[in-house]
Amino acid sequence: MRCLLIIAGAIAASTTFDASAMHRQPFRQTAATAQPPAGSRPGDGPFTGMSFKPVLENDRVSVIRARMEVGAREGVHTHGSDTIVVHLSGGEIEDTSDGKTVVNRWKRGDVEFEGLGTSHSARNVGGAVDVVLVALKPQ
Repeated sequence: MRCLLIIAGAIAASTTFDASAMHRQPFRQTAATAQPPAGSRPGDGPFTGMSFKPVLENDRVSVIRARMEVGAREGVHTHGSDTIVVHLSGGEIEDTSDGKTVVNRWKRGDVEFEGLGTSHSARNVGGAVDVVLVALKPQ
């Protein structure tokens, strides 16, 4: 946890971090009949309109800065690790999991959790979205 706070603090140094803005996304499970791709690293899945830049890699975490352009899409994918998402900008992301679609409205400084093995697809329905992905490696 200390590593995450240092990374988030360094990345958001130009912004005010509000711990009350932290969110935990519901755990996403894929319907038994669906066959999403096996878990992978951020950026390895079927994405369009997205860019990924590695920031830090070691035996405990993989930290990647990502941008989701206007209209960008993530195909159905399964998270290969527990991943913390730190929102550097606000935005609106349409998220589909288990046949249910919701639009998440994020603010700068919001934090979300994507659990190992969770599956979903997403589409940017607002302005460009910048995040930092912190993928935790098994110990």
